[in-house]
Amino acid sequence: MADAHLTVSQRLAQATQAAARLAGNTPATDTRIEDALCGAINPQRLIDNFAEAWRVSEADARRMLEDHGLGRVLVRLAQGAPQTKGLDETLPALGRKSVLRLADGRISARAWNPAFSEPVAAARSAHDSVRTSFSAFAAGAECDPLAVLYRDRPAAYAEKWLGTDAPRIDAYLGTQFGAGGPRYLVNSGIGANEQFNYFVSALANARSARRCTWLLANSPKEAAHLPSDATVENTLFMEFSRSGITEETIKLHELTPRAMKRVVFANSGPLKTLAERDGNLLLELPSEVSGRYGRNKTPILMAPMHVAGLDVRAYWSMIQAACDAMDLSSPESLPSIMARAIRLQQLSRGVNHIYLGTNHALLRYSADEFCQYWNEGVNRDGNDITMSRYLGLPRDSHMNLEAILGTAERKLAIFVLATRREDAPLTHTLLSRSADAIEAAHMGLSPEEVDLVLCLANVKRCSEKMPTILITVDRMDLGTSAWLGQLWADTTLVYSRLIGVDPGSNPEVKAVRTRAGQWLSDKCGAYSMLEG
Repeated sequence: MADAHLTVSQRLAQATQAAARLAGNTPATDTRIEDALCGAINPQRLIDNFAEAWRVSEADARRMLEDHGLGRVLVRLAQGAPQTKGLDETLPALGRKSVLRLADGRISARAWNPAFSEPVAAARSAHDSVRTSFSAFAAGAECDPLAVLYRDRPAAYAEKWLGTDAPRIDAYLGTQFGAGGPRYLVNSGIGANEQFNYFVSALANARSARRCTWLLANSPKEAAHLPSDATVENTLFMEFSRSGITEETIKLHELTPRAMKRVVFANSGPLKTLAERDGNLLLELPSEVSGRYGRNKTPILMAPMHVAGLDVRAYWSMIQAACDAMDLSSPESLPSIMARAIRLQQLSRGVNHIYLGTNHALLRYSADEFCQYWNEGVNRDGNDITMSRYLGLPRDSHMNLEAILGTAERKLAIFVLATRREDAPLTHTLLSRSADAIEAAHMGLSPEEVDLVLCLANVKRCSEKMPTILITVDRMDLGTSAWLGQLWADTTLVYSRLIGVDPGSNPEVKAVRTRAGQWLSDKCGAYSMLEG
């Protein structure tokens, strides 16, 4: 047992002597001890941790470590010997010197890796593993069954839908509401049947000349928040559940009047039976497309957009452009780069959690899309790497990032930030356009500049402690929704192929759905959880 009064250096010296006696050889030299430290310590993390422990600046922490015998270790760590041995391979096309841009520059991506000059560095063995897996996928990417289902000619699917189901919906609306149409559209569905619709509905509702107000309700309790003037006569429900057994959607139907005007998308189950019973317009969802990959080639987003008066054809042309631009077989496409970068860090650093930071309400909706793709798509069969967007910036800075940064060894950060607010400046009669600041250097800062600078400070800190990807968005419009949604779907698909799992299945969701159905028939079973 080491003497508690000994210094760390003295304890290391004692341990070195004890190891020599145990092994029957001469004690390791100071150089060998430094080798052991250099192979295990991240220099910036060492300085940061002591700066925090001592409550001094980074510069003072470095100076004190150097003054007290760790100067040579810090120098060797900074030089990268032997810590960077085997880490000389990097993933190109996503870094400070190589910024990938999408959609005419509206979306840009760059990345950093702490303590390395190149953005994405990992052991050669990790690179070999990822390279082999990606090559196998890329060779058959054009024929990948799931990729084909959701990426093959989405614009053609939109044209077909506009010529078949859309006229039937228009006829139903004309019969039920007359020429004016509904005042409120209630989009009922949960999970995959709602994830894409928040971003687009928010943009639709922001239009001054909107056709109707598009609301989302994923369960019965959401109906309690509908506008007070919503009635049977002026409200349309659009309900989505391919299986027809999603209890949240079924119960919302059953807890609202039979006389409600509804367009129901269900292929079977109780929801289909309800639609038939109540004389609703009943339409089908394509059975072959996995739910959360259903944005491009099912009506779950298309139908509400059509009712809300948005240009479906134009939106799907942007989805088509995104599919065409992001070639999954190319190692230089952004989904391929992001998927490989995440897998590299998982293999080399043991990354098991991704922090997803956003600074705009619409981008939080988009981030939720990514979280659902990722958390339901890749975490199974022993693979453990979850993703969360938490509360958004700037709140995360004061509520969550301490935990992320304090355990950075197994974390990765992705920031999705709005950089230009020309489409929606931060305005209010009480909010000035320039700061009347106490600090002279802060004078004249706009609300948008303050928001972005505070966010970028978090990006910088994360980039110093963990692999960090920054995606910036210049415009907040339907094009951004189309492109980001495609990026999230494609990144998850490519990553899933690297690890060999099916990103379209959801066995645990089905298990919960089954239990929910049983307990709705036997409340005592559910309420037993509250006993004792």
